[in-house]
Amino acid sequence: MFEEIIGRLETLFPLLHHNEEYHASHHPSSPPSVLPSSLARLGESIHFYMENSDPALITKYFSFMPTSMMKPPVIAVLAIEYSVKYSYPFMVFSHEAVHLTSAFSDIAMMEKHRSHINETLGISELPLIVKTITVGVKHHGSKDFFMVTELGNVKIDKRTKEKLSEATGIPRHAMKRHFHINDPDFDPVRNLGLSPGHVGPFPYFVRNLAHILFLKKEIPRELVAIRLTPFDTLIITEILFERLMMAYMKWKGRDVVFISADSD
Repeated sequence: MFEEIIGRLETLFPLLHHNEEYHASHHPSSPPSVLPSSLARLGESIHFYMENSDPALITKYFSFMPTSMMKPPVIAVLAIEYSVKYSYPFMVFSHEAVHLTSAFSDIAMMEKHRSHINETLGISELPLIVKTITVGVKHHGSKDFFMVTELGNVKIDKRTKEKLSEATGIPRHAMKRHFHINDPDFDPVRNLGLSPGHVGPFPYFVRNLAHILFLKKEIPRELVAIRLTPFDTLIITEILFERLMMAYMKWKGRDVVFISADSD
């Protein structure tokens, strides 16, 4: 499936204009607090595209909010395509806006829609939300930046820093003393195309990142949740998420390093 997804990324290039060129075009500086009731929601827009090969509804939907606050639409299209093809469970649902400065968090949003999610997918436990942070570590007179993704809240303890040191080659003493989450010297909009609070493993472009890391839990989860926009969340299988992440980064010319997130 990995190579297949990379090939599909090439054929979906019209949707990939949501990259540097698209990123530089005019977009609202902030998303609306609510979306127009007449606007086709993201799930409907993607299904329309899959049935008609017409991205007009997707383009219209994404025009209502800043590009930096939404994951590339091609990810949602690929996720649904491959979920249907391989009969994987999936769900795209709309909800109240989740913003960085809002008290309405991802966790609160998932809890509010628990019944709808559980009934639709036939599950009893909510999927973990994909979370990503950027990190800066100063060592040998310079500073390396890297991106770390985990399911649920990203937890960086002493043992995790040791594993990060082994994976990146950055000395342990630097990891211990000069490890800065959301380092102010790393601008996620300029380097990833995504604003703070919306950073994720599907950036529009990759600049100034020495390492891209995924802290994989030893006990896998069947389903994971990815917030695509302030108004929309995608739920797919963990195995599809991992393959999408790896294929997308490979398409960008980068590799994802997997590290065990559990204590040895």
